[in-house]
Amino acid sequence: MARMVSISSAFDGGNIQVECQTAEAVQLKIKPDPYTELEKKAHMQSFAFKATADSTSPEQKVMYEIINAKDVSFPDAWEGTTVCYSTDSETWQRVSSTSFDRASGVLRWEWTHAGAESSVFFAYFDLYPHERQLRLVARCAVMAAGAQAPAGLRVRSLGQTLEGRELDCISVGTGPLQAWAIHRQHPGESQASFFAEGLLDRLLGLRAASVTDGLVQRALRLFTFHIVPNMNPDGSVRGYLRVNAGGANLNREWAPTADYAAPTAERSPEVLHTLAALHATGVDLFIDVHGESPPLAGRPPQPALLPSSLRASQATRRSRLASWRVPRGWACGDRGTGRCTAPSSPPMVAPTPICRRASDTIRSQPSAATRPSAPTTSPRHSTRWR
Repeated sequence: MARMVSISSAFDGGNIQVECQTAEAVQLKIKPDPYTELEKKAHMQSFAFKATADSTSPEQKVMYEIINAKDVSFPDAWEGTTVCYSTDSETWQRVSSTSFDRASGVLRWEWTHAGAESSVFFAYFDLYPHERQLRLVARCAVMAAGAQAPAGLRVRSLGQTLEGRELDCISVGTGPLQAWAIHRQHPGESQASFFAEGLLDRLLGLRAASVTDGLVQRALRLFTFHIVPNMNPDGSVRGYLRVNAGGANLNREWAPTADYAAPTAERSPEVLHTLAALHATGVDLFIDVHGESPPLAGRPPQPALLPSSLRASQATRRSRLASWRVPRGWACGDRGTGRCTAPSSPPMVAPTPICRRASDTIRSQPSAATRPSAPTTSPRHSTRWR
């Protein structure tokens, strides 16, 4: 007689609740995030759990069902979704049998537990655990201490999260233009952490014995990059979709509204510390990296604004940007406004934008009549602001 598989989400990024179980079927529910005061709701969508069967037993087919899939924050995202799986939490693939029954609101897939695939992790997106980020930051720190460290390489903490985790920041480059890239304000969007790792690898040559190409070397002369790999490590560890440990959606904490003070040390210190660092360096380029499911990627783009106090401080920096251009497909407004817009039909993954001046020589600020206009948009590339 087949035994029931053991279900656990007690690991970094885990989130699931068992509702009903037999040897052949498991009914599950996604646990919601804490209630967010500003949005007046408790988000949920991310899930991750491990299913363990006896590796010495005969193969066992099990149907997994998430019975509250219709109640998540973005139910349309289930259409076409295939659940991620991994036997080692490192290499991830997709469960092709995944289906979403819109009528019943159930997401289901079947798995055959046998041999090397007796124990398996299932997740909404590939997991990027906090331990992996710690190893990444440690590699950057070791490089910074070496004799061959790239110019300007610095590893520091901008401050601590509500639960005391460091808000890691890696800076590199000697250029006068300040480029900030923050990642994973929404903890369920683990793609952003993979993006951050790839960006650091590209700039530092982490997997190429510190060897970088001419484009990177030129970028490091033009820019000083500041990279925050994870704005929300607390929410990532807890398996949340949108909020930090205190229930704050950090992407809504960058400026106050008429009746909502933000950011605050009590609710969103992650944004508070990052904004302080932004003010200290100034900002010429700002990238906020998120992740999306395919059905959501076609939504109309939304403009993004930096806080007014930060926008005002940028007025003194415009002389550095007398002659500038961005790669084809990226459209930014007048420098210093903090506004970027995107094409209406973006792809799932866009190349990392690197703004470049037409000349290495910084010239004085031209008059409004002669200031170069922003390039036209192209449907090939996009910024994503959520």
